[in-house]
Amino acid sequence: MLLKNRFGTVILDEAHKARIRGGLGDQASEPNNLMAFMLQIGRRTRHLVLGTATPIQTNVRELWDLLGILNSGAEFVLGDALSPWHDHEQAIPLITGQTQVTSEAEVWHWLSNPLPPSNEHHTVQQIRDYLSIDNKSFGYSHRFEDLDYMIQSLWLSECMTPSFFKENNPILRHTVLRKRKQLEDDGLLERVGVNTHPIKRNLAQYQSRFVGLGIPTNTPFQVAYEKAEEFSKLLQSRTRAAGFMKSLMLQRICSSFASGLKTAQKMLKHTVLTKTRI
Repeated sequence: MLLKNRFGTVILDEAHKARIRGGLGDQASEPNNLMAFMLQIGRRTRHLVLGTATPIQTNVRELWDLLGILNSGAEFVLGDALSPWHDHEQAIPLITGQTQVTSEAEVWHWLSNPLPPSNEHHTVQQIRDYLSIDNKSFGYSHRFEDLDYMIQSLWLSECMTPSFFKENNPILRHTVLRKRKQLEDDGLLERVGVNTHPIKRNLAQYQSRFVGLGIPTNTPFQVAYEKAEEFSKLLQSRTRAAGFMKSLMLQRICSSFASGLKTAQKMLKHTVLTKTRI
């Protein structure tokens, strides 16, 4: 239904869930259902915002999945299908300074597809003006050999510094990093008052409740925690996934005793059904 319409603006929260499938098998490098859907939506919307509070830290290439979605229907993000920016294995070392461009021809290879906006760097503005490329055009198909001396030997040579592609790349161009402190300082979020304990200026008031920096749990919670560990050991005789289930159980108990009990009942029901089918 949604893919039959066109949109002015689409905002996807929890966007880190839109990524390639990963794992093993023939489909490991294919997009998951959400990413496949967003790649189609991207072609049908004028403005697209992908929001996530989860830093891309376990695998930097996940950021390329999001940029690929932004690039869908808007090739000024990563460029067309021939752009080197689609290859994260080459792009990441370049923008992190691990590798450097070694010639003006290589600079043009990375710079021309997509061609940055003129206000990003004075060299880009000079090239755009010289070639009469308007600000709404981001692709330039001419080969390096077809460029004249002014561009080849003067302007592109200015882009061979180690910092150029670290400061001029699609990541910085299309990623906005907003931290809570920044939003609070800018007046866009109300400050949340949090007093961390124990308060150093009045240790005597709270010290009796702390063991180091921790607060001991009460007896009912300790008993529930011990029973959960005992349950997990018994469950281990039924399933190999007991280690994961133990972590899940302890998390549920931290939420509430009722949540832990329901989780245990579901685990038992699942293992019984599995044995019955076998």
